[in-house]
Amino acid sequence: MAEEPKSDRKLTDCPFYWFALLEQYIEKGDFERAADAQRNLQRFGIKVSYCHPTDAFGRREASHA
Repeated sequence: MAEEPKSDRKLTDCPFYWFALLEQYIEKGDFERAADAQRNLQRFGIKVSYCHPTDAFGRREASHA
């Protein structure tokens, strides 16, 4: 069986990587790193806006620490 060709693409060149980090950092409350992930997504032409989650009535959900 022939071997699959290896990709020269780095993990950091994949938008999915930065989306995953963005979600993780937001969940942990690390907004400085979330902003870095957001800047990296912008390199791909992807603009992401995020804010505090709201409930069905438009109120911010309580933060659970």
